[in-house]
Amino acid sequence: MDNSPGTQSIKKLVEEIDAKNIVLPDFQRDFVWDKGKSLELFDSLARDVFIGTIIFGVPSFDIAIREIDNRPRKQRGKRRRPLKRRTFSAKQVNTKVKVDQFRLILDGQQRITSLYRALKGGDEIYFVMAGDDDLTPEILNKPINERSLEELLYAFSSKEDPVRISILLSDSWKIIQGEIQRERDKIRLLKASAFYEGRGELNEAQEEIIENQFLIGLERLEDLIKGEKLLSYYLLDTTEQKFALFFERSNSLGIRLSFIDILTAKLYAGFKLRDKKDDYNKNSKWKLNVQVIVRSISYIVSHGKNVEQSFILKELEPKHFNEHWDDLTGLYTKTLDWLENNHLIVSQAWLPYENLLIALILFLRKIPSQDFSQISERQSKVLKYWYWAAAFSQRYSRATGTMILEDGPTLERIATEEGYINRSWVNSLRPLVSTEEDVLNVVGKSSIYIGIINLINFAAQGLLDWSNSDKLHSGQKLEEHHIFPRKYLKDQYPEGSGEREYINSVANKALIPKITNIKISDKKPSEYLNAIKDKKNPKLADALRSHQIFEVEKLLQGNFDQEYFDFLMHRSILIMALIKQYVFDLKQDLFPGVNGH
Repeated sequence: MDNSPGTQSIKKLVEEIDAKNIVLPDFQRDFVWDKGKSLELFDSLARDVFIGTIIFGVPSFDIAIREIDNRPRKQRGKRRRPLKRRTFSAKQVNTKVKVDQFRLILDGQQRITSLYRALKGGDEIYFVMAGDDDLTPEILNKPINERSLEELLYAFSSKEDPVRISILLSDSWKIIQGEIQRERDKIRLLKASAFYEGRGELNEAQEEIIENQFLIGLERLEDLIKGEKLLSYYLLDTTEQKFALFFERSNSLGIRLSFIDILTAKLYAGFKLRDKKDDYNKNSKWKLNVQVIVRSISYIVSHGKNVEQSFILKELEPKHFNEHWDDLTGLYTKTLDWLENNHLIVSQAWLPYENLLIALILFLRKIPSQDFSQISERQSKVLKYWYWAAAFSQRYSRATGTMILEDGPTLERIATEEGYINRSWVNSLRPLVSTEEDVLNVVGKSSIYIGIINLINFAAQGLLDWSNSDKLHSGQKLEEHHIFPRKYLKDQYPEGSGEREYINSVANKALIPKITNIKISDKKPSEYLNAIKDKKNPKLADALRSHQIFEVEKLLQGNFDQEYFDFLMHRSILIMALIKQYVFDLKQDLFPGVNGH
């Protein structure tokens, strides 16, 4: 099949969909465009405005597909029939590619579905023709049979226009397909319209003018639908490797798909990945990150040698998922439970990296009874050191696959207590924050920022709610609160000042329930904290200390209200002391022969 860029007509596109030669892979998202977007699409086509390139793929592996969504739009309280799905083996795909030029829709589903629905009747879309009062003198002076579609166009609409000729696009398609051939049958469509019925009695000349206008409109629509150069497309030769590369870079192309979506479609015949994910999420307090499980399976199947997308798409089969899924999702749950119970995370949303879970799962897999209660004190310390050091070194922000293949075997050896730990591995866990000034400069939700929030939680063995001193938990809606509110600081300090530079510093952040955050608003610290103390929690000081806020009296008395930078430096020193204790000092305790921070 020629895979060079090309163009084709809407007519051929719809016919190829009906022939099942152009199909929608099951990993694609649902059709979500409203009618307004579809109307804009046809308006762009009529005005010869470029609507973007459609990307097709030629698959070379097992694939699950589903029908293009031509169902009636969802109505409140009414259930729609499920979309039909089927699976093709790699052999069937190869035959269909050779015989029928079989291809997948990779990018352009919303546009293609909108076109298909309008012509096949799933959506009622009308081409509304401009009346004489709508036209410029220049267009009016042209004979109607010389006017372009754009010159005839008033609008595309989801309803008939009572005072203008409206042509239903699905009627136009029936005419193109030969279902309506005779001119008198075409005229019957006009005479059944709201416009025609609203005209009252017409003489023969008036009837002839209106019928001629209608027939000219049909001709122009036919030209639009049959236009060979209307739709631009690119054909991608989609081997597993190219699939992986294409979707690795898909964000830059504006295509929101992941390789997990593709894998789901590939496995469909032998393993319902999407259903398994839904079952887990329905029965667990945790949200399943499927990529963590998939990469864990890849690690096991490749004997610790490969967790890359191309390997996963090419080598993993349903039997691997049937063999390992239940075991690994069980370990996934135990791992998150362990992290939460030991206060290493505030909640799942506050994991420094989801891929950290893979190495922990591999560790637990080697532990007797696969239970964290069976690990030794040293194993617990090493795990915690690795966890904090990985966060503060931003270990998984680069070459994630390489990091998994380094950490996985190391933690497996620690689990079996083989003893040997590579010095270079220990030294690679080098924190990027080593002074209070470094802490002060941590802004944005990086792994270092998340690590600091979690470390404060760990040191306190659970952050306390300012309103009542109860422990915060993962079931709450938690928000990052500016201890010194942003608006307050902007009102206090001029633009360009040092204080403004550190508004979003982690030293000015604390996790509190969303409702509390809303109530605090933009008040100065002494004002809102005293209000909480007086109205809600006399033991507020204890709750604040759990967040590494120790100069409580100064805050309550307003001594820090005008001394924002002093507050930041004091809290940064306290945070850095925690990092020293739980990372640098722990490293020296565990690995005394390895020098340096």
